[in-house]
Amino acid sequence: SVQAFIMHRVVKMRLSQLNPHITCPLCAGYYIDATTIVECLHSFCRSCLLRHLAGSKCCPVCDILLHKTDPRKAIKADRSLQSLVYKLVPGLFKAEMTRRREFYRANPSRDLSLGPEGRGELAHPGDVVDETETLSVSLELVDPGGRLATTGEHRELRSDFVDLKRPCYLLTPACLTVGHLCTFIRLKLGLSPNQSVSIFYTDDCLSADYSVMDIAYVYSWRRRGPLRLFYAIVDKSKAQQPPPPPGFEGRLSTNKLAADQLSVGSSEAMDDDTSATESGSESDEDSGGR
Repeated sequence: SVQAFIMHRVVKMRLSQLNPHITCPLCAGYYIDATTIVECLHSFCRSCLLRHLAGSKCCPVCDILLHKTDPRKAIKADRSLQSLVYKLVPGLFKAEMTRRREFYRANPSRDLSLGPEGRGELAHPGDVVDETETLSVSLELVDPGGRLATTGEHRELRSDFVDLKRPCYLLTPACLTVGHLCTFIRLKLGLSPNQSVSIFYTDDCLSADYSVMDIAYVYSWRRRGPLRLFYAIVDKSKAQQPPPPPGFEGRLSTNKLAADQLSVGSSEAMDDDTSATESGSESDEDSGGR
């Protein structure tokens, strides 16, 4: 199944629900070397579209004329769509690279100025993660205020397994979740039930349902180094109300001042009304006496 992230909420979807958007109308298979027609934006596998254009100059779907003389000038490789397909369909990239290697091994004369991906020699591109591979992850401790824990602020934690002043480097399966990492940290540091663990990527707190592969995709990790994550430990029994965000104090004081002025104005109005009522009563009494 595929996970969709909607407002930090994980929604699981079946891949079959997305098939109409990632399959070629000509071969009914998943896009390989996705190519899009510039005029109508319909997409196809490159080989399927070129085979069709050998005998036609129109789009296979909407029948629009692509070009009067050379329809190849109206098509363009869609690398973003192809990358999305490789990310959504497990094992597709690996299987395609295997087929290409076998083809060019059997037909060495056909290997004409192709790149590593064209020959099937690319183990994994920078933006595609296979759920069966192992990824490098670093974990760094920060305090709840967001500072790296480079001092003795966390001496009460166990440090015989983890050096709190240095990142902890792990080789993790791509399908490992943030919840698993939280459990790992709890066990390694011997945390009590009153202590909770939160894991962050930069300033974003990660949901326990996110996998390492999800984080790599959501934040466009390019394998230029370990996937850098941060974790904070909060003692629930000592937790205090978090400070307001920057700039909020001014708005709060302004609102308080306005509320105070409104309260003072209301009090003065009430005093005026009371005085007017008392004056009216005295006038009535004088009139009655006369």
